[in-house]
Amino acid sequence: MDNINATILKTTIEAIPILTKENFSSWRSRITALFKLGGLKDNMLNGEPAPEEDNNMILCAIILSKLSTNTQNKIFTSENKDNAQLI
Repeated sequence: MDNINATILKTTIEAIPILTKENFSSWRSRITALFKLGGLKDNMLNGEPAPEEDNNMILCAIILSKLSTNTQNKIFTSENKDNAQLI
């Protein structure tokens, strides 16, 4: 994801809504666009290969920032909190 233009990355992230019960379809489309932009769509959707550590940390942070507190509490566990693919 380091090779992505910072302005494009920022705009793409800002376009991702906070995930709620009502907007999953929109959220999924936009988070998938982020994965595609970073060249990680197949990795994330297929579960392999695992993204490089730097990309994994970035994706975990972005995904976390785009979940409501209620959703975070339901999704994040000690097993998946550091793995973007499991989240």
